Amino acid sequence: MGGTHFSNISLAIAPVAEQKRVPIIGQAIEPKVTVPEPGKVNRYTFLAQPSSAQQGQMMARFGYENLGLRKAAVLADKSNSYSTSQAEAFAETFKALGGEVVSYIEYAGGTMDFKAFITQIKSKSPDVMFLPQYAQAGGLQVRQSKELGLNVTILGSNSLSDQNYIDACGGIQNAAGTYHLFNVNFDDPKFAPFHKAYEAKYGEPVQTYHTVFGYDDIYLIADAITRAGKVDPEAIRDALETIKGVPVLAGDGMFTMNPATHQPVSMPSWIFRWAADGSRVPERLIYPVE
Repeated sequence: MGGTHFSNISLAIAPVAEQKRVPIIGQAIEPKVTVPEPGKVNRYTFLAQPSSAQQGQMMARFGYENLGLRKAAVLADKSNSYSTSQAEAFAETFKALGGEVVSYIEYAGGTMDFKAFITQIKSKSPDVMFLPQYAQAGGLQVRQSKELGLNVTILGSNSLSDQNYIDACGGIQNAAGTYHLFNVNFDDPKFAPFHKAYEAKYGEPVQTYHTVFGYDDIYLIADAITRAGKVDPEAIRDALETIKGVPVLAGDGMFTMNPATHQPVSMPSWIFRWAADGSRVPERLIYPVE
């Protein structure tokens, strides 16, 4: 099965996949989807993009090493493992590099007014704020930070990559200059055949990155079935576990599975910056430290 793209949902589905012995590969990034506890691997679940721990680590390294940032604030949704797992990895990596986490705040899911948290963060004088959020919450946090005069570098998660985020920010004037991580670069020339084929079939351009993720999920499943030589859950599971050097659209275009974690091996992501004209500018391709 291909999916899901949401960590909390995948955490709920994983035990069912184990019980029913149905292999599932998707774009959720919570590492506990495949490794529920140290030393234990769910046999039937697999991740197809870098884990949240890796994504938080990569953003911390980019901020510290490439932007020269030293004092970080972190704002995370405590009800969402997608958010908390990235936040924890970012804070741990940033401190290990020599930076200081001056504020680490977890808020209740569904919060819309972040001004009290932002005021608290502002009092700590950070030079960067990490927002591992979905688009709506991340945009509101950026907008309210601007309203309160907290003008620091914003590093965000892969969900701060589309128009929903811009709208929640209150427009590109607030989103411009913020950074987010994403393991798909639509402007890469290698995407041209995919864009052309998609438009020919559906009569419109690719609208969302989920299209690419879905394509990669199904492509990896198809590759596993081909190598398994039969449509058998156990054989497909074994083939997914031994994926090596399979071409995909995400990352650097090649996918290898780590059989010990059921997560990608050294799969990179792009760091993008929102420009004032509404375009996303690729800053660099960064690889996780395994």
